[in-house]
Amino acid sequence: MRRFVSLRGMIPAFMGLIVLHLCTALLAQESVQPTTSMQRAHELMMDNMSYFLDGAVDVDIEAGEVNWNMTSRQVLTQMERIVRDIHGLQSLDYLTSFRNFSSEVEELIERVDGLSHRDLRRWRMAAGLSESQEWYVMVQSALDELKMQIAMELNVHYNAQLKEALDEAIRLQNEVGLEIVESADWDPQSLLPPLDWTASEITQSELSSVDQSEWIASRTNDASGLDDWLQRILNLLESQDQRLRRLEGEVVDPQGSRGQLLSLATDPSLAHLHMPESLDVGFLVGSSILGLNAKMQLHEIMELMGRYPQIRVVCTGHADATGERNQNLLLSKQRAQRVQAYLLESGVGSDRVLLNYFGEERERRAGSQDRRVEVAFYLR
Repeated sequence: MRRFVSLRGMIPAFMGLIVLHLCTALLAQESVQPTTSMQRAHELMMDNMSYFLDGAVDVDIEAGEVNWNMTSRQVLTQMERIVRDIHGLQSLDYLTSFRNFSSEVEELIERVDGLSHRDLRRWRMAAGLSESQEWYVMVQSALDELKMQIAMELNVHYNAQLKEALDEAIRLQNEVGLEIVESADWDPQSLLPPLDWTASEITQSELSSVDQSEWIASRTNDASGLDDWLQRILNLLESQDQRLRRLEGEVVDPQGSRGQLLSLATDPSLAHLHMPESLDVGFLVGSSILGLNAKMQLHEIMELMGRYPQIRVVCTGHADATGERNQNLLLSKQRAQRVQAYLLESGVGSDRVLLNYFGEERERRAGSQDRRVEVAFYLR
């Protein structure tokens, strides 16, 4: 009886071990900090929350009052809207279970709205601060407490999503009859256990004649073969991820859970403007500095938003594929932040400018056209 390894059962396990090896190698490099889509979405939500909350507070030192520039209920509604909008912009299943924030968040919003001289006297401030600096410290501390609570509640949903993904992986693994390998007990040099299978000489001959598989030697000091396989796996995963994103983009959620971004076409009063859905603000290679042409474009957008308060924009940063993926992700974020900050300096409400970025994920392979921030127009 000859012994053969079952390829059908072996490939999922082999792929899992290779990916595990790849992740371990990447994490061992201090300069590499992998950012998952869910982590990026969480970061985007918190960035936009911070921009919104910081811009929604009015401090009157003379009167000794702190107020939101809208009702507390509107603040809460806008925060929940940011979560849904980022969910939709990133086309993710992350936070599908999110409905609203807790009563603790509502209480912290009310607490910010009720700050006064009385609260200032109860704070132990550092010596040498001016009155305006003391007010800043107190208000910022209250906002930070609110942001921390928001982050904690989003993390609850984030962790729940990770658990669901893990449970699904375990379920699929159990379906194909594979044992779950604990990383602590796994020896990367050990061979996978073979399965007993009796085959006739004819079958063996047929298998040998059509088998064009390429296998890495189990014991070799040459890492080039392994690197080649890891690159193939990465390319496969990336192409699959792009395919899923395209499919997700074609899905319309009847419940509206993927955001409430409404096109300008839904407002007849804006029809005479003949506005495009978006415009691109360009950048130089490796730069997030706004050029003269970019500033002229943004001034036109500022004027438009000043005349039509129902318009809001989403600033989505992009980068070309030059350089490292993680660096391009950071660069696209910096570009989007620069555009967002420039628009907010004009006095536009912080609830009208949303931040988003994708790095090189949605490049058009068109050089300078990929180094951009897409400013898309929507209704409030």
